[in-house]
Amino acid sequence: MSFGVGVGDFLAVGRLVLDLYNACKDAPGEFQEICRELSSIHTVLSGLATQAQDPTSLSALGRMEPALGRIEVMLRESVKEERRGEKEPTVLSAYENNDTISWEKIERDLALEGVSKQEFEKNKDRIK
Repeated sequence: MSFGVGVGDFLAVGRLVLDLYNACKDAPGEFQEICRELSSIHTVLSGLATQAQDPTSLSALGRMEPALGRIEVMLRESVKEERRGEKEPTVLSAYENNDTISWEKIERDLALEGVSKQEFEKNKDRIK
C-alpha cells in the first residue's frame, strides 16, 4: 500500500519546520506561540519519519483506522509465515495474482481473528 509519500518527504518538511523554528525562536513574545507549534510539528514529523523507516510499525492509515491496522498486522504476520514456509502462500498469491480463492481464504482467516465481513469489505481495495 503506497500513498505517494516517502521518508524523504517527512525529512524535508521536518527540516523546513526546524528552520522556521530556529528563525523565530528568538523573536518577540507574540511569535512564541508559533514557535511552540513549530516545535510540536517537528516532533511529530520526526516520529513519523522514524516510523516510516521501521517496516514493523503500523502505517499512518492503520493508526487512523484501527480495523485496517489490525488487518495490516495480521497480513504482515501471514506473509512472514508464508516466506518461512510455515503456511501456504495465500496472501502472496492473492496480492501477486489477484487470485479469488486466495482472497476468500484471507477473508475467512481474518474473520477467525475477529475482523468482520463489513470491515473486510470496507477495506478490501486498500488491502489490495
